[in-house]
Order: sequence, then C-alpha cells, then structure tokens
Amino acid sequence: MSPKRLALTVAAVFALAGGIAYAAIPDADSTYHACMLKGVGTIRIIDAERQRCSTALETEITFGARGPQGLPGTPGAPGMSGTNGVSPTVAQIGPGAKCETGGAAITDANGSTAYVCNGAKGQDAAPFSGTFTSPKGNYSIAVDDDGISLHGPGGTSLLVHGTDISITADQNLQISTGNMFNVNATGNATVHSASLITIEAAARLHLLGSIVDIN
Repeated sequence: MSPKRLALTVAAVFALAGGIAYAAIPDADSTYHACMLKGVGTIRIIDAERQRCSTALETEITFGARGPQGLPGTPGAPGMSGTNGVSPTVAQIGPGAKCETGGAAITDANGSTAYVCNGAKGQDAAPFSGTFTSPKGNYSIAVDDDGISLHGPGGTSLLVHGTDISITADQNLQISTGNMFNVNATGNATVHSASLITIEAAARLHLLGSIVDIN
C-alpha cells in the first residue's frame, strides 16, 4: 500500500471515530479499548460497544484504568535489637587496698567502678601535734602533750597546762553571762588590777567571808 493510500485510510478511520457523539470509556469493568496502528505504534481509544479496529491497519489492545498488582517487595532488613538498660550495682567491700576501713563498690553499666570508703573510727584516728597559724601570723593555736595555747596580738593568750588555765588580755577582758556567774576556788582567789576595778550588781551585792577587809 502506498503512503498516500495509507494516509487516506487512516484519515477515514479517525473520521469514523469522530462521528460518535458519546462513548462509554472506559467500559463497565473499567477496561480501556484501543486500536494500535500497525508499523507506527500510535493508538486511539475506542468505545468497544460501538467501534471496531481496522483489522488490516490496526491491532486491538486493552488495558485497565489501574495497572495490575505488582509483586510484593523484598522485606527490609530487620532493625537491630536494643539492649536492656543496666542499673548500677552496689557491693560491700571489707578493709583492703581500695578502702582501708572497708566501704562499698559502685559499678555502672560500662563496668567502671567507684569506691565509697568508711571513715576511720575516733579511737583509730592518728594523734595530732602541731601549730595552726593565721595567714598574717596574728593568731595561732598550738597543741602538744604539754597543753594547748591560743595566742593573739600584744601578748593576749589563753593557756591550758595540766590542771591550770591562764588568761591574759593585753587590753580588755569581758565575761558576760545571761544568768548566774560564779567564781569558786578551793584555795585563794585574787582579783588584781593596776587601775580601776568595778563590781556592779543590779540588785543586792553580797560580800561574804569570815573576815572582810575593805581598804
């Protein structure tokens, strides 16, 4: 068939299709019907109830509005399983290299261990002998087997030696009490001042003795 005759035939086929006023496309089961032009590959959609393909020029084909169900995809690789959380463990330990007096060992989820040691008992504490001095050297506290001494500026001191206590004030010495103040001595008691001594009572003042000298 010559190209000219083929063109005329194709035109006649499409003219016939164009004469249909309405069509059921797709059909009742959602199938499309079409005619594919042989040797060319172009297609035209037809109403199968009213139209037919040219057997000499076309091949009838059908296809659905939705393509067929595809094959199931390959399952994805499973995710990695999580591990259960691990709580720290606490174990009691006896005296040793980690804790001289014993204690507890705490181990975390990573296997790291920390130690909490018991404090030393009071009777096991090491004895102390020495002197603490303030940063500028104005005050000091000394402890040894002879006693305890506290020293301040200008010769002010409090000394504890054996059973004796000595208090020296370079300027003022003040003793205050909210209630009763007693001075008891099994031997002699002396209050001496190079200047003024004031004894004051808000109520009655008692001076008691087998002999009271006021000079």
